[in-house]
Amino acid sequence: NASNASNASGQQVIQCRQAVSKTIEALKNFGGGNYEILIKSKQDYDYIFGKCALIPLPPYIKRASEEADDIYYQTVYADGSAGFSVAAPTAGLHFDDKIISRIKEKGGIFTAVSLNIGLGTFLPVRTADIREHNIHKETYSVPEETANAINNALRTGNKLILTGTSTVRCLESSARSDGSGGACAEIFPCENLDTSLYIYPGYKFKITKNLITNFHQPKSSLYIMICALIGIDKTKAIYEEAINKGYSLFSYGDAMYLYNI
Repeated sequence: NASNASNASGQQVIQCRQAVSKTIEALKNFGGGNYEILIKSKQDYDYIFGKCALIPLPPYIKRASEEADDIYYQTVYADGSAGFSVAAPTAGLHFDDKIISRIKEKGGIFTAVSLNIGLGTFLPVRTADIREHNIHKETYSVPEETANAINNALRTGNKLILTGTSTVRCLESSARSDGSGGACAEIFPCENLDTSLYIYPGYKFKITKNLITNFHQPKSSLYIMICALIGIDKTKAIYEEAINKGYSLFSYGDAMYLYNI
């Protein structure tokens, strides 16, 4: 996330944090915040992006990105080697190392997937018919260890609790139906696959039965996903209660647990 301007030669230049003296030249603007860039530095990419990049806060947070966001807008189980996301899977912000340890002590298995969240997650659905919304593409991975743990739970009937809508999109994309068009028979391991899965009312969930998720913005594809999961009327009722009771909403807000769906 950075401001951009044109230099004297007409080239577009992206200005970054002052900690990096070099600039990143934008060779091509694809729109929607996507650029082809040229990095003018002898440092490696991890160093440059670590020093230069800003956390792209959601548009409803009316302030500039701060260094504290590098810490707080990040899950404790994030894996920087798995790729780059423009947003944290905010349901995961409610977990710390102590909570994860307690889950494991009680016999729970905490396993991870990866979905590189794109800028499209911030875009509202503007079409009159939500089915006509052009959903964004994201890259996801399911490690073999994770797939094995999930498949074992499916065979034994143990409960699967998904954390965040990004996990839902990832696992629903990698799930294979039992042939009836409904329940998941198996999760396949994969690496760096693209998904354009758009979940709206009428979608038949393959694996999502229990979900921890934050309260999402109205008109967002994430809110629509929750409507698909538990129904429009129930979703509205939950949000109305949250507002009436003063819950904190959105990225840095509270979460809800939807179970036995």
